[in-house]
Amino acid sequence: MEDDNWMRRKEELETLTKEQKELPTQWSISEGLLYYKDHLFIPDNKDLQTLITKSCYDSKIAGHFGQENTLEIITRGFYWKRITDWVNDYVRSCTTCQQAKAPRHAHFGLLSPLQVP
Repeated sequence: MEDDNWMRRKEELETLTKEQKELPTQWSISEGLLYYKDHLFIPDNKDLQTLITKSCYDSKIAGHFGQENTLEIITRGFYWKRITDWVNDYVRSCTTCQQAKAPRHAHFGLLSPLQVP
């Protein structure tokens, strides 16, 4: 409830519904929940966004599939502003993946001694 934009949008849609006016394209409201393009619109709540992302990325079923696949799984049912950036940051900061995945850079090479001044 701390997202002012979400609350304003909800009030606007509820007012239009009560006045029996047409809702903006791609927006709908059902049982107090907002939908954008038939996806549940999530307010700017970091805890809720983390919970959704964690359930789609960290679960044993999901299996740490990476940024694109995680984004595709989340966007099947949810939407929030800057969702792509959120998912990319979440996946990049995953400690399990950082520890388990092999480095993808070239070998550093041999050490060279410095010349004596």
